[in-house]
Amino acid sequence: RPRPARAGGGGGGGGAGGRPRRPPAAAARPRNRVATTLVRVAAAIVAFGITVPAAGAIRTGLGEVRLVTLDDGSTVMLNTQTSVRIRYSGSERRVELLDGEAYFTVVRDSRPFLVDAGAARLRSAQATFRVRKLAARPPDILVDGGGVLLDRAGMPAPVAMRPHTRIAFSLAGAVAAARV
Repeated sequence: RPRPARAGGGGGGGGAGGRPRRPPAAAARPRNRVATTLVRVAAAIVAFGITVPAAGAIRTGLGEVRLVTLDDGSTVMLNTQTSVRIRYSGSERRVELLDGEAYFTVVRDSRPFLVDAGAARLRSAQATFRVRKLAARPPDILVDGGGVLLDRAGMPAPVAMRPHTRIAFSLAGAVAAARV
């Protein structure tokens, strides 16, 4: 579309080939929109507490699900009514599942990633897995990807869990393993 001539602008706008020049403010608008959007996204991340420090407790309420990015880039998705305690040190990354269900995506790091779920302890360098620990019930573990080493009191040796493996413990302490 042709633009109307500006008053005192010499008719054609003065651009090359008779095209009108774009005002400098209009040229900067797309960049300003991108910058504004990035600032808004960063503010939302901070406001919703999507990242947490290397130590702390996180809880979800009834009907709430929360995805949390940990300091090392690993993530934990907390299902409804779940609580975890996070403790990172120079030698290990430790998460204690106090109650509920959590889905972990562990990124590679020089420190092992440990999940304590009652009598069960899981260890991984890089994996995706779900741990369920509900009140008065033994843990239920599902590995989606990578490898997880499961250690539990009363087991003769740790068990290496591979992708698509689920282990559920009974109240009597028996282990049920299945490939899913």
